[in-house]
Amino acid sequence: MKRAELEILYFLSKCGTHNTATDIYHQLMMNRGHISQAVDSLCRKNYLIAIPDKNDRRCIHYEIADFAKELVTEMTNRREAMNSMILKGVSEEELKVFWAVSEKIRNNINELI
Repeated sequence: MKRAELEILYFLSKCGTHNTATDIYHQLMMNRGHISQAVDSLCRKNYLIAIPDKNDRRCIHYEIADFAKELVTEMTNRREAMNSMILKGVSEEELKVFWAVSEKIRNNINELI
């Protein structure tokens, strides 16, 4: 499985109702073409279910299929284990500062794009 596919699956497991290709684009800042290819591939492999929006035919919502939920759980567990190793010794206050600065940088990048 390609990295983009894994990133999209992980994002969709956490995003709630923000589950369209546009939402993926804004959050993950991936190339739209890569998103389209990855989502199509995941749908063909039955990892994702494409659901047309009730109010806008042009909009498609994506949900993780039951078939893929075990994979997403394993991916989440591994990611959390890796994060705990990386963030070892970092306090909650330091993390808050880090995330605040990261958000400012991300906003600056979005303004430039």
